[in-house]
Amino acid sequence: MMRYVWFSIGLLVTAAAGASFYDESFSLEELSTNLTFPVGTCVVSGSQDKFLVIELGGLAWLFVNGTKLETPFLNISSQIAVGHMRGLKACAFDSDFSNHRYLYLSYMMRPDQADPTGPTTARVSKFKVNDAFTGVTEETPILGRVKSNGCKGHDINPIEEDVICNDNKGHNLGGLLMDKHGHLYVGLADDGTTDGARHGWRDVMYAQTPGYLAGKILRVTRDGKAVEGNPYYSARQTGLDDNASKVYSLGLHNPWRMFYSEAWDRTFVINVGEADFESVYAMSPGKNMGWPCTQAIKNGEALDDYSVCQKIANELDAGFNSLWDSAKEGSTGKSCITGALQISNRSWPAEFQDSFLFADYCNDRVFVVDVDRTKLKKLDGPADFASGMGTIVDFREHPDGQVYVVTFYPGAVHRIKYDKKATTKEVIGSCSISALNQFSFIS
Repeated sequence: MMRYVWFSIGLLVTAAAGASFYDESFSLEELSTNLTFPVGTCVVSGSQDKFLVIELGGLAWLFVNGTKLETPFLNISSQIAVGHMRGLKACAFDSDFSNHRYLYLSYMMRPDQADPTGPTTARVSKFKVNDAFTGVTEETPILGRVKSNGCKGHDINPIEEDVICNDNKGHNLGGLLMDKHGHLYVGLADDGTTDGARHGWRDVMYAQTPGYLAGKILRVTRDGKAVEGNPYYSARQTGLDDNASKVYSLGLHNPWRMFYSEAWDRTFVINVGEADFESVYAMSPGKNMGWPCTQAIKNGEALDDYSVCQKIANELDAGFNSLWDSAKEGSTGKSCITGALQISNRSWPAEFQDSFLFADYCNDRVFVVDVDRTKLKKLDGPADFASGMGTIVDFREHPDGQVYVVTFYPGAVHRIKYDKKATTKEVIGSCSISALNQFSFIS
C-alpha cells in the first residue's frame, strides 16, 4: 500500500506557477528551454552521458552531459508533413547499438502537392549513426515505403501494400521501442479524429482489420520484416512482407508511447483514449484493446452492428484487460496520459520502488500508481506526485537513473532529481489551459 504524503488543496492550486513535488527531496533540474515543440527523447542503452530529443518539425538535438549541442544531430524538416497532429513523432536507438549503429524514426511524409497539410502517408526509417556520434549518414525506409498523397482516390491497396495511410489527417503515429532481441515495436494510431462520425466509423474500424496499418502495434525486424511468431504470421502464406504478419496487437486508438520494465521483463503501452478513458496495457501477442468498439463516442451510429464489435463485446471484460484506466475528468482531473515509466532508481524512497509514474498532458500533473505484478492490474492510487511541469509528451528513466521530462509547451527538457538533503525548488514556465488547447495534437 502507498505511504505518500498527499498534496494539500492549496499546493495543487498554486502549482500552476511552477513545478511542485509532494516531497521536498525531489526537484526539477532545467536542461533546456529553447526547443520548438519537442515530442520525445531516446537514449542508447547503457549510455549515461548522451541522449537525443526530437522536435515535431523534424529536428533532432543531441544532449551531452545534460547540455544541448548547438548543431542539430539530424534535420529532416524538408520531408515532414505539417499540421493536424503530424510531424516527426518518435525515436529509438538500436538495443544492440555497438553492432547496429541505427537510430529509428517515425514521421509523417510531406505530400507531393502544393498543400503540405493535405492527405499523406507515414514512414518508419532507420538512420545510420556516424562513428563520431554527431549525426547520421544515410536513411533506409523499413515501413511505409509506399509514398502517396493519401490512399483514397489512388491506385493503392492498403491491405496488401506497405503503406501507412493518413487520409483523414487525424491520429497517425505512436511510439517506437526496440527490445533486447532486436525486435522493433511500432505504434500506429487509427487515422481518426476526435469525432469519428466526421469521416465515418468505417475508416476507424480499420483498427480491427489485421492487414490495414492503422490502430496497431507492429513487431518487426531491423529491416521491417515480420517477426516469426507474431500472432498473424503462422496463418499467412505470403511471407515476411505481408502487413498482417507484422501485427503484434490491434484495436488501439493512439498508442502514443511504449515503455519496458526491466525488473518485470514486460512491455507496456499508453493508449490515448477518445471519450471516457486513457488506458495503459501490458502488451502481449494478439491482444485486442477493443477500439473503436469500446470507448467510442457513437454519435447515433450503433457500432454493435459490426460483427467484430459483437465478438469483442462477448470476449472482453468491462475494463477490456487494461492495467489501469484513467477516467477523463475534465480540466481539473485526469484527461490525457502521455508519459509513463516504472521506477527503478534504488536511491528513491522505498515506497516508490517498482511503482508506476504517469504524466497527464492536459492537466499538467504526474500521478503514482501501484500495480499487482501477477495480475498486472492497479492496486492502489493514483496519488498525486507532482504538478506544474508543463505539457508532458515524453517521460522516461535514462540509464543514469534520472527521470527525464519533455514538455511540448513550453518546449523544454528537465530531469527529476532526488536528494534527501534537497529543499523544494520551483521551475517557472508551466502553461495555461488556453495555451495548451492551442497546441494540443495528441488526443
